[in-house]
Amino acid sequence: MKQIPVFEYTIPSINTLRTQIVQGHYHIPLAFSRWKLSIALARTLCSNHLDHFEYYLDVLQSYFGQYSIIDGNTANIRLKSSRLIRLRDFSRKNKIGELGQAISWIYIMENGYPFINDFRFFCNQANIIIPNRISTPDFIAQSTNLTTDLCIFESKGKELATYASIKSKLKDGLRQCNNGAKLINNNNGYHVTKQISFCAEFSTDKNSFDSSLNFCDPSSENNYQKIDDLPVRIHYASWFYIIGDFQNVENLITNKPIRLNETDYQIREVNGINYWTISFFSKGYYILNILRRNPLFFKSFQRYVDIKIGISDNVVKFLSKNESSLPYNIKPESNENFEIFADGTLIIDFPEEK
Repeated sequence: MKQIPVFEYTIPSINTLRTQIVQGHYHIPLAFSRWKLSIALARTLCSNHLDHFEYYLDVLQSYFGQYSIIDGNTANIRLKSSRLIRLRDFSRKNKIGELGQAISWIYIMENGYPFINDFRFFCNQANIIIPNRISTPDFIAQSTNLTTDLCIFESKGKELATYASIKSKLKDGLRQCNNGAKLINNNNGYHVTKQISFCAEFSTDKNSFDSSLNFCDPSSENNYQKIDDLPVRIHYASWFYIIGDFQNVENLITNKPIRLNETDYQIREVNGINYWTISFFSKGYYILNILRRNPLFFKSFQRYVDIKIGISDNVVKFLSKNESSLPYNIKPESNENFEIFADGTLIIDFPEEK
């Protein structure tokens, strides 16, 4: 299990020039397994191209790639300096940025907004035009009440040793969130009631300081309270994307009911809730065939083959349009046997972490 301390900073200290940043409310550290981080990473990566299925291999590559860059010897999430030094500058920044997005995704999901969309993809689906050369936030999220009151957030990542400050990163993220809020609020139907700027600062195995998740959260009030299911549908489309079920991805994007082939799934009861579980590779069987052609390569990944991910039966009924509302009674939970996400999805049958 990994963890990262979480620090909130006050808005005036971020926006005022030549002042030190000031911490606000106390927050408990965010804890997550590397399996949870893997799923978060995969879903953040595919969320901005849900209508382009050729990126499936890129998602899988990044899903497994985080294991080579994260140090396994500390509870605090640290990066392997030996791996970082072998990456070109742009690859290094991309990896760190992707990890920052995945950690922010987990934080938002477990703090009241479990249905998360890529901001630009959502705007495209909602017919909101983004002008050229405008910098927008990474994500937009919906709470469990499924209303048109939405949260937007920008996630940045940096190495502890780099020159850029947390303050400058958070200030830039706030600017992007402000741009995004204006776009959303100027279009009838949705309203941004929460804007969060994150900066994940990563330490390495050679540093004595911990990695940290830093954020600022301008307060605002709920406004519309109108029900809308577009954000939640797009959110679950990313779950079907990572198992390679592109037909149901398309169904969700186009507001059609999902259709599950029951022979592909096994119903598993976990904590009193039924989940439709499926092998992570069951839809991407051709990936396994590629791996098997290289015995040495396949051996290193064989421990992943039996991993299963699942989706709550309540969610399936809602997305199948057999239920008019989404019954929501799922709490995130982690143990050595399974990982339950706040959106009603699950990972199970995974090998012990190394």
